[in-house]
Amino acid sequence: VTASYVSPEMQKLHEEAREKGLIFLNEVGLDPGMDHMMIMSAIDHIRGDLNAEITELVSLCGGLPDPITASMNPLKYKISWSPRGVLTAALNSARFLNQGSLVEVPGDKLLTAATYSHRFPTLRLEVVPNRDSLIYRRLYGIEDTPSLHSICRGTLRYEGWANAMFALKSLGLLSLQNQDETTSAFDVVRQTLTGAGVPHSSQGVRQFLSRVEGIQDLDAAVEAVSWLGLDGDSATHASSKDESAQRRQTATQARGKTPLDSLSSLWEQRLQYDTSATSNEKDMVAMYHQIAGRMRDGQIVRHQSRLLTFGVPGGDTAMAATVGYTTAAAIDLVLQEKDKSLRDLRGVVVPTDKRVYDFILRKIQQWGITWSESVTFEAPPSQR
Repeated sequence: VTASYVSPEMQKLHEEAREKGLIFLNEVGLDPGMDHMMIMSAIDHIRGDLNAEITELVSLCGGLPDPITASMNPLKYKISWSPRGVLTAALNSARFLNQGSLVEVPGDKLLTAATYSHRFPTLRLEVVPNRDSLIYRRLYGIEDTPSLHSICRGTLRYEGWANAMFALKSLGLLSLQNQDETTSAFDVVRQTLTGAGVPHSSQGVRQFLSRVEGIQDLDAAVEAVSWLGLDGDSATHASSKDESAQRRQTATQARGKTPLDSLSSLWEQRLQYDTSATSNEKDMVAMYHQIAGRMRDGQIVRHQSRLLTFGVPGGDTAMAATVGYTTAAAIDLVLQEKDKSLRDLRGVVVPTDKRVYDFILRKIQQWGITWSESVTFEAPPSQR
């Protein structure tokens, strides 16, 4: 049992595992994991119980600081694991289907493609498209569904995150080109600004970014760069000269094989959660799904689910709980049902089978991981 995506190497074991009567149950964490299960539960209800044709699928998820913790830095972000994966994800291309039109976003434009999300009305969040949404049509059994006009998977972040990230990318910090390992994140910014003919200072950062097409909020972008200690005079953005000196020192010591690795090293030091006994910092997981279908009489049925859960200071993080308990429930399932209800389910498996997702979703609710669901019906478009 693993919470990880099915790798090509894992998939190659499918036939051998099936022949030997084994179950390799994968993608049973949060995302991937709970997303598959909640989506398939909704699809099976809409398509199976209501005999409706699937028309739309939206799947959004994000691991974030809680709103108070997020307000303490201009990136509105913190991380409790190696940030390299988050940084490299900002370079991925994406594609999705919107009202029948294929939308393709090249990797160099991803951070400018973020859009405001109203899915959690009490939070100011944005959505960044997440890789290739179209491959999930097959996983969810809707690849041969002519009625499907929209499908999109996205990553949730606080509004302004993509703008700050795009500023860091524009300054050369997301480059994967090899560099001298003595080159720090501070050095990368200095080299970029010097090459552009502007001074390595807060004003120089502002001048440089003002020329970059795609920066939506210049003040916020400059503040994020300065807060990380990457400009030449960050004292104006620090509460004291000592704090400013510490920020610069951290930025000059953050080194790696590539500029992205240097920034990753800097993030590991600046964006860690404070886990001291007196801290109330905690993380948050937000997940949203919407699956819509068209019924025989033309009505539109819309199934929405929202999960919003918070970590416990001094206890489990929200990410650890949602991934860990879900994986534990999958282990319980295999131990209890392998030779019972799952006796014909063998090989490399993901949790899209009703016998799998029903068991796991019920179990994690018993353990305190809960979400809200709503099913609404709308009149046919012609009658509105």
